[in-house]
Amino acid sequence: MFKRKSNQIKFEIPLIDAYPHHALAFGLIESNIYDLPYLWGRYIQLVLEKKYFRMDFSIALNVREYIRSCPLLEKYILPREIILAKWSSCVEFIKESICEGYAVYCLMDTYYIKAYKDNYGICHSMHDILIHGFDEKQKVFYGSDNFFHGKYKTCMVHYNEIKNAFYVQRGEDWLEGVFLVQKKNGLGMGLNYNIGHIKKEMENYIKSIPSEWINTYEWERRLQGEQYCYGISIYSELMEYLQSYKQEEYMLDIRPFYVLKQHKQVLMELCKHLFKIGKLKNAGLHYKRMTFLNQQMEIICSCIVKYNITFHPLLIDRVIEKLQSIKEMEQEWLAEFQYSLQENSCFENYCKQNKLRFDDIRLEYRGKWRRTEEMYESILEPASIRYTFFGDGMDVVACKGERYGKVNIYIDGEKANVSLKEAGLKRNDIVFCLRGLNTGYHEFVMEAEQGKDVNHFNIQELNAMIDETKGNQKVSEAAYLGMDRKTQGAWREKYGKDGYEIIGSEKKLPFSMNEFSYFFDHVFYVSLFKKTFDSRALDGQAYFLNAESFGIQFFLSSEQERQVSFYFCDYDYMGRAIHLAILDGDTNKLLVEHQVEDLEKGVYVSFRLKGNIYIKFEKIRGPDVILSGIFFD
Repeated sequence: MFKRKSNQIKFEIPLIDAYPHHALAFGLIESNIYDLPYLWGRYIQLVLEKKYFRMDFSIALNVREYIRSCPLLEKYILPREIILAKWSSCVEFIKESICEGYAVYCLMDTYYIKAYKDNYGICHSMHDILIHGFDEKQKVFYGSDNFFHGKYKTCMVHYNEIKNAFYVQRGEDWLEGVFLVQKKNGLGMGLNYNIGHIKKEMENYIKSIPSEWINTYEWERRLQGEQYCYGISIYSELMEYLQSYKQEEYMLDIRPFYVLKQHKQVLMELCKHLFKIGKLKNAGLHYKRMTFLNQQMEIICSCIVKYNITFHPLLIDRVIEKLQSIKEMEQEWLAEFQYSLQENSCFENYCKQNKLRFDDIRLEYRGKWRRTEEMYESILEPASIRYTFFGDGMDVVACKGERYGKVNIYIDGEKANVSLKEAGLKRNDIVFCLRGLNTGYHEFVMEAEQGKDVNHFNIQELNAMIDETKGNQKVSEAAYLGMDRKTQGAWREKYGKDGYEIIGSEKKLPFSMNEFSYFFDHVFYVSLFKKTFDSRALDGQAYFLNAESFGIQFFLSSEQERQVSFYFCDYDYMGRAIHLAILDGDTNKLLVEHQVEDLEKGVYVSFRLKGNIYIKFEKIRGPDVILSGIFFD
């Protein structure tokens, strides 16, 4: 019998939460960027079931089939009768499942749960909820669902509420039992976008035809023919739906429009992921386009909410007009997106572009932000912006006003304090100006200053400056520091004090670096085990690999050297040996080379790096060349 007083399974509030079953999958794996590509690549096609006017991503229209078929999850389903027969109560069953690492996903009667403010104590309505933690002292579970007004969040639900809500009649239980779900531990492959599949899915979307993948439910769907429509044709159905209810003062279902909005968010994420691995040309352009479409869908969702309050027909006219415009733009833009997808890696030196708007793909935002027509504004602390630029100076353009506060700006770790607070509102102001750096690569961070007052801030534009009269000063350097065969998987005490990337597990970058400070070239991901007792493993057994060679392009500060260590471990004893060539990323000049052998027990290789560095990992022997971790000190 377990005796834990509390336990929580790691669960992130997911990007895709239109329906709880999306949030189930994304929330459990959101923290693992290595598995996400599998899902992003299957969230391109949409489908609308006309009979019930239910719209969803095509892969997920049938909830049970979606959960059962997701290869990233371990899942088991138990009838409620078995649970009630074998456990003293459903509360004990849920707690024990969570202690064994399984989140519980099932229908509950919302009449008994206070978090469902629309239904609690008013009407009996079944809804699917994910329970992923408990606190024995407070006698509560941590559950996640679209509890109130469709907003997905995590709430505390008392044991007694769950006891009452759990008793759902078999005839009302369309999930047909209780799912136990956890991230799969065994062999998996992610970060390996199938570009051919993505191109085909985009073509299917543009042409409004079903996806190529087939399961039992998809066959049933296709046999019903005209009951379903796919892809871009959904816009016409939505406009017809709106037109038919325009004069009837009928509450509109916002969910199809919210799914359409989240579809644009998926495309934005695809842009960023594909840009990171060099699989998308003109990624910045496509990202701005998808961001614009997402913004237009936000306006549409807002109009639907307003209509459901006012029933003003002009709001319907505005939505129809915007849907028609989005349809036309999307048809053209997705065709160009599809054409820009690359089977082979094709890198563009994004640092060399000097002027950036606030919505540029190369800016990494952390924390909570909102977009206006002319800027991004932080909503909550902590919030920050990160960017790696090329030049010898930087201008930061932002708004000053009463609702803003103080910010800290760091260039290569050197701090400056700037106040954005000013009476009235002053737009397009150069709030920070720095010159005199060495011409080269520099790391920029802007964040709210922590203090008693909440400091909101904004960003409009960044301008990297280059003084052409100074000549070529940029410097890229590399030096070999040594090897370590003793530490193995116990890296936390010795490596990664500034940051790290554990392949297959987690990533925490140094303060001044951002997700586009380095890029992978021709790399594939394979996970052997996410959990293991192997003393050689960092957190699990996983590789970045390629059959012959792959590369990493680093854009590091030209002002300061940084120690970077790589961990190699031949987990499956295949006799691998690797050659490392460290090159100047601008001139292709060889700076350092090193050979690594006898990888069976794990070995760290450390270098001191500076500037634009390209590292090529080449196979000497064995089936392929591998890498399991990167550490910054």
